[in-house]
Amino acid sequence: MAQPTGVASKSGIQLFTTGTPNGFKVSILLEELKEAYGKDYSVKSIDIFDNDNKPQKQPWYTALNPNGRIPTIVDHDRGGFAVFETTAILAYLTRHYDPDHKFSFPVDSDDYSVCEQWLAWNHGGLTPM
Repeated sequence: MAQPTGVASKSGIQLFTTGTPNGFKVSILLEELKEAYGKDYSVKSIDIFDNDNKPQKQPWYTALNPNGRIPTIVDHDRGGFAVFETTAILAYLTRHYDPDHKFSFPVDSDDYSVCEQWLAWNHGGLTPM
């Protein structure tokens, strides 16, 4: 199966996702970064419920995310760097695109450590595996 049709991003962040809780988390942060800083992004829907074609398991997608799951981002403004796993994506986006710490904390602060703890708890203890 080929990559999804439509305009592919050449700049900004490209988000591959679907309407799931983990997909929404990244979508919300991207929308906030767009509002606060003008960060461009586009969304490509990945139909993870398409059991016949399984787009998330196709070679083009597993080249971006070896787990074959959503969400995944590709940062075209940083050389096409791909990031997968919700918590890793949220950390990446705030590290690179939240210079005023509107949605994050300075890395050397105790608040940053507390935030990491809650993210780890959310990922490992609250959300489905």
